Amino acid sequence: MTQTQHDSTQPFSAKLVPCYPTLHLVGAITIVSLLLLVVWTLIKVGGSIDGEVYFAGVLGLLAAFFGNFMGAFFGGYLAESKGPQVAWIASTALRFLITPAAAVSLYFSAPVRPKPLLLVALAAYLILLFADAATMLKYGNRAKQ
Repeated sequence: MTQTQHDSTQPFSAKLVPCYPTLHLVGAITIVSLLLLVVWTLIKVGGSIDGEVYFAGVLGLLAAFFGNFMGAFFGGYLAESKGPQVAWIASTALRFLITPAAAVSLYFSAPVRPKPLLLVALAAYLILLFADAATMLKYGNRAKQ
C-alpha cells in the first residue's frame, strides 16, 4: 500500500496525503523580503550608496518579492492535481520567469539605473529561493490532517 492510499482498518486521520505549505512559503517570503529591505536600508543609512541606487535596489527587491509570491501561490494551486514536489518545481520555474520580467518592467516604468535593479533582484531571488527550499524541506513532507 502506498503512502497516499487509505487503509480501511486505520482511522481516517491516519491517511497520509502530502500537502503544499502555501501559507508557510508566503510567510517565509514575506519575512525574508522584509529582512532584505532592512539590510538594504541599513546599507543606505551607513552611507555606502546614494538615493538613486537605493531606489533601484528597492525596486529589485519588489520584483523578487512579487515573483516569489506569485510562484508560491501557483505552486499551491498546482499541488492538488500534480503533487507538492512537481508543484514546487513548476513554481520555481515560474519565479525564474516572473522575477526578471518584473525587474525589466519596473526598469522601463521608472527612471532608475539598471545594474542595481537587476543585481539586487537577482540576489534577492536567490536568497528567497534558499528560504523557499528550506521551508519546503521543513513543511513540505507533512501530511494533510
